[in-house]
Amino acid sequence: MNILIIEDNPVNVFVARTIILKIIPSAQILNSETGEAGIELLASHSFDLILLDIQLPNMDGYETARTIRNLDTKDKNIPIVGFSAGEPEEFKKKGYESGINDFLSKPIEVAFLKSILLKYYN
Repeated sequence: MNILIIEDNPVNVFVARTIILKIIPSAQILNSETGEAGIELLASHSFDLILLDIQLPNMDGYETARTIRNLDTKDKNIPIVGFSAGEPEEFKKKGYESGINDFLSKPIEVAFLKSILLKYYN
């Protein structure tokens, strides 16, 4: 499974990466600190899942998701999981409208991330 984590906080990236590798040891994980950099990575890599922070500098997670969904490539259909320190209910409506498929709260809980990974892991 190839996963792109778009998150600007290195601690959150470390936690997500650690949990993912415990659940799927063969996972290949790349990280970008901005939405723009994440979109650029889509041009040169193939991903099965995107973990997307909602609160990013410059281009927030909603705009990043909308941009990905508007790409003229197969990448526009990659499952996107948004995560934020707020309650998921607060950002679900706007997230769904932006093209986000699922949601996680920070701090990331192992059981919830595991259920998301297994949902999309083939």
